[in-house]
Amino acid sequence: MPQRKTLALENRRTLLNVSRLMKAEAVKVIAQGSGLGQQELGGFLRTTIPAVIARYGNLNAVTAADYYDRVRAVSTKRAPAYKAIIPSFDAVAKSDTIVNYGMATFMSEGFDRLPDLLSIAMTTPVNSYNRDTLDQNAQLDTSAKTVQRIAEPNACAFCALLAFSTTTTAEGKTIGTRTFSYAPDFHDNCHCTVEVIFEGQDPIVPDYYKDFSSEYADTGGGSTKDVLAQIRANTGRR
Repeated sequence: MPQRKTLALENRRTLLNVSRLMKAEAVKVIAQGSGLGQQELGGFLRTTIPAVIARYGNLNAVTAADYYDRVRAVSTKRAPAYKAIIPSFDAVAKSDTIVNYGMATFMSEGFDRLPDLLSIAMTTPVNSYNRDTLDQNAQLDTSAKTVQRIAEPNACAFCALLAFSTTTTAEGKTIGTRTFSYAPDFHDNCHCTVEVIFEGQDPIVPDYYKDFSSEYADTGGGSTKDVLAQIRANTGRR
């Protein structure tokens, strides 16, 4: 049976691949709105953007539910039976801010940059199908203890700091983690993943978190804004 680390890497690859495929299709679809007037473009975006978000978001949700069941099987012993569910998602509601952003950009800059800008903005709601599926199942499953945000090794400064700071250690041992409610702020093109920590498990601390810790220590502390600025200056992270 695959180990937890292997499954987690599969989940991250899925998130990356779905995001990449979605952006490629979104650029092509939105580009078809070139030449439309303001009113026609608004209607076009309100139809096409939710459709693309739903298609790729649902793919993320299905694979996340499967991932939950697989990772639960290797993480729990004699736990009550549980089968992951796929939550109900509203692609139209998830699209509202993106459509509004698109129309504001169109009015101020024209159409040319719209396909690229909106395809990037759409990564946030599409990836939320994966994260929210894991989070909601963790809330329903009595064997789940908490949910943890995991940043990738080359994460931006914000994600590196936030993911690292949600894991608490003492004398080299992991002693706790904040719950998902403390760290829900995902940005466009963000590839932080959500991991469920089951009863009896410690939070996950990837090896590269020691780099995050060193980068934080090198800042000398201060406000979050100042720390992030110093990490970016020291490391070149976005």
